[in-house]
Amino acid sequence: MLSPRPFFRRGAIACAIVLTMFSAPSARAADPVLNVVADTVVTPTGFNFETGEFGTSINGHTYQQEALLTFNGYQYAAYWESGARPAIARRALPSGAWETIAFNDYTPGWSFANNTHNVATLGICPDDGTIHLSFDQHNTPLRIRRSAPGAATQPQSVAWSAALFGPTANQLVPGETIGSVTYPQLFATPQGKLQFCFRSGQSGNGDWHLYEYSAGAWTRVGMLFSRLGSYASHNSRCAYPNSFRYDDQGRLHVTWTWRESGSTLRGNHDLGYAYSDDFGRTWRDTAGSVIATLDGTADEANAISINTPGHVAHPIAYNRGMMNQSTQFVDHQRRVHTIMWRTPDSAPSGTTDKNAWRYHHYWRDTDGVWHERELPFWGRKPQLLLDAAGNLHVIHGRAENRDYAGNDPGAELAIATATEASGWTDWQVRTQFPGRLFHGEPLYDLARWQGEQVVSVYFQERPAVAGAPSPLRVIDFVPGLADPSAAPALAVSGNGVAIVAGAATPSVADHTHFGALHVVGGSVSRAFTLSNPGDATLVLGSVTIEGAHPADFAVTAQPAGLVAPGGSTTLGLAFDPAAEGARSAIVRIASNAPGSPFTFAVGGVGEGAARSPVADAHGRNGSYSTTNYGSSATLEVKLDATDFAREAFLRFDVSGLAGAESVSVVLVPLQMGSLGSTTRLSVELVPDDAWSETALTWANKPASTTVLDTVVGATVGQPLVIDVTAQARAEAAGDGLLSLRVRALDQHSQRNISFGSREHATAAHRPVLIWSMPPALTDLQSWRLEHFGTTEANGPAADDADPDGDGQSNLAEFLAGTDPTDASSAFRIVSVALAEGDVVVSFTSAADRHYHLLRSESLLPDSWSVVGDTLAGTGGLVHAVDTGAAALPRRFYRVRLAL
Repeated sequence: MLSPRPFFRRGAIACAIVLTMFSAPSARAADPVLNVVADTVVTPTGFNFETGEFGTSINGHTYQQEALLTFNGYQYAAYWESGARPAIARRALPSGAWETIAFNDYTPGWSFANNTHNVATLGICPDDGTIHLSFDQHNTPLRIRRSAPGAATQPQSVAWSAALFGPTANQLVPGETIGSVTYPQLFATPQGKLQFCFRSGQSGNGDWHLYEYSAGAWTRVGMLFSRLGSYASHNSRCAYPNSFRYDDQGRLHVTWTWRESGSTLRGNHDLGYAYSDDFGRTWRDTAGSVIATLDGTADEANAISINTPGHVAHPIAYNRGMMNQSTQFVDHQRRVHTIMWRTPDSAPSGTTDKNAWRYHHYWRDTDGVWHERELPFWGRKPQLLLDAAGNLHVIHGRAENRDYAGNDPGAELAIATATEASGWTDWQVRTQFPGRLFHGEPLYDLARWQGEQVVSVYFQERPAVAGAPSPLRVIDFVPGLADPSAAPALAVSGNGVAIVAGAATPSVADHTHFGALHVVGGSVSRAFTLSNPGDATLVLGSVTIEGAHPADFAVTAQPAGLVAPGGSTTLGLAFDPAAEGARSAIVRIASNAPGSPFTFAVGGVGEGAARSPVADAHGRNGSYSTTNYGSSATLEVKLDATDFAREAFLRFDVSGLAGAESVSVVLVPLQMGSLGSTTRLSVELVPDDAWSETALTWANKPASTTVLDTVVGATVGQPLVIDVTAQARAEAAGDGLLSLRVRALDQHSQRNISFGSREHATAAHRPVLIWSMPPALTDLQSWRLEHFGTTEANGPAADDADPDGDGQSNLAEFLAGTDPTDASSAFRIVSVALAEGDVVVSFTSAADRHYHLLRSESLLPDSWSVVGDTLAGTGGLVHAVDTGAAALPRRFYRVRLAL
């Protein structure tokens, strides 16, 4: 076995490693932690392998730079979707729903099967807002596709669909096909450009190249790592860099290991380090000496090699066993941290048994001196970061069995934390979501951490059945304290009225019911106060909206992330109904307070499907029996002695509602006696619609007949919804008017209830009639009804059925605009003919469809290209011409609908 090589600086011999020992403090008031504030699912059906030499999860590996990335208020995730489709998703931060794109126009290459190296990574160029996606590469040709400019700089105005992205390319610089790519890494520069670094070649025999994108074009920066040189009787090797990281002063840092040719994990050795102050052109070692100057070519003479002096930050013995590509973080003091997972120094011999390996923390301090320490915990390949207080957090998968080759046994998500004051020795390890198994390796969004101090962790759940799809999650954490003697609390109020956690019924009193609003335009906003009556800092995560109609409610102002004891912050919510009728949602506030998340219901009415009464009034008995209350702002209901009894009457226009699915009357209680909440109310049909709002009294009130509903449980401020569907439908088929009588069935002086009338000054307090209509048919349902007499996709009308036997399914015929009951009506190529040196392809068409002719000379998946312009259908044959193609030895054609 070779002895570790010493580290040399130019001009002097210096020890570059300081093995530092600290004693942990005996006790402290509070431990720093990362607290969960949100747990979202990017996709419930992330792709998995059934088995694989390097594991079964292709979504989540430390060399995936970047898989999760925040830019301009949106977060993006790259991954593989079920069906082995490369995919990309986005969400508006902090609480938007994930929007996903799975690319169906790409078939994985030969190296994809059971190979977790073929990850999907993404990058964003700030200069032009293009999103770049690189995927399916393990010593295979380049595969990269790019979005239209502005996709990331103007995300709100961009439709998120596959059409946003161009085709898969195998070139960066025009005319230069890149035939071998592994470990693609995309990262933005402080100048707003995008850089791309990758290995060309194989394990133990490969070079690394750096490119840069700006103004719509790529340029080569040069070769960064060369395979050449001599070490331990080997003449070839490859570098394994950790993620490339720019610090907040614009310096680019990289740490790496080497692997010698013909070796396995035993062949990994040494910790290399270099930095660049000119965006990757000139590279320096720890001492600041220039060790490489990239010249814009693929010339290895200017690259870093095994024989480059000064590049080894810490010798790690060859033939001992170590994992390549782990994690790297650069803090605000430019201290560079990494964790290597390797055979510990105390082991008698080297091993590739991952269960025998341990974590080793290496860091370069502000004085340029490197330190090393073996950590007291271990797991799979980790991620690390430092927070603003200098606390070190190690995010990792924790399991008894850490060898995930073959069939991944899974691991729990764990976060270990240590304080800078202890010299990062006082480690506390906390398992997140005990019992929930993940596989692969956790990643996190560095850009969101730098911008918001939120740690978004990307980790895929282990499927219950090997190879089955499983949820890919993004879980958000924020820094906090774990102190048993102090705890934060969360109190929420609206309009000065406290809101109870878990409140399921919106109330006018506390502003959680937003009232009635027309669906055509406008919105109403409310402010809610979030306060911390506890004695520790309250950490608030993203406020999200869930439930029945989340799109109708929006967070207009996110609360502050940290609230001191006794302090408060404001949450802004708005209501803008997207449809008619009653609308509702649940507000979810994640925090580090006990009982998190805090939830409460919000509601409102879409006034397009809400009608005010055409008349309403109440009457009072006894000496008030001839008094008219038609102009009153309230409707009074009470069963009591003479002079104190009251009954309410309402009339609604129900014309056009004969086909309604449901119809309800909404009354808002504004005041009631102490027994009002237990008073039974009878809602009854009034057949006579001729009564007048300005003339109705107790003495002349109309008679009622059928009891339509009996309700109980009125609460001040909470709308009371009364179902009148059947009678409303009947009246809609008649004179179009529905009159109702509302009276109390229980007598007592404290059972009075006052509802808002249509004359009330506050719109949210007025009575309304709300309804829902059957949803309109989709285009596909209408098509089924036309051809099969049904809207349901079953029997002969099933999407995959072929009732006319022409070889095309119903769904294909719907898309093609052909008749599914006529075998002669089908989308097909009729002939391919030669004509004066050209090839003419003739195919059937529909008048309202458009088509592309595609050609290939090899039938390989990536070889197809579009011929000419988009062709409009005519209802007959369309003739597409491939000019000059008749002279070629072979050419294949296909026609594609241009949907």
